[in-house]
Amino acid sequence: MSKTFTAYAAPMSWGPWTTIQSHGGSIAFKISYTSIGDTLVTGKVKYYKDNENMTEEEFKDEITIRTADVWANIGVCFKGIPLGSTVEGVIE
Repeated sequence: MSKTFTAYAAPMSWGPWTTIQSHGGSIAFKISYTSIGDTLVTGKVKYYKDNENMTEEEFKDEITIRTADVWANIGVCFKGIPLGSTVEGVIE
C-alpha cells in the first residue's frame, strides 16, 4: 500500500522535517519524490535503522530503507539547489 506526501525543499538549506509514515516492527519502505519545477532537489530520511539510534541518510530521487523492530516515525526533509520547491513523494 502506498501513501503520498507533500513537503518543502528550502533554497540552499534543509527544509522542515515532515513525518511521512508511522510503523511498528522491522519493515522495508521505498521512498521516492519529484520536485515541482526545474530546481535540483536532494532528500534526507530520518528513521531507526537499529533499536537505539536514529539514522539520517541523504538520497536523490528514491531510497529503500529497512526500519528497526521498533514503534517509530519516518521523516523526510529536502534541500533545493539553487531555488526552493514543493516536493511530491510516495512511500510504499
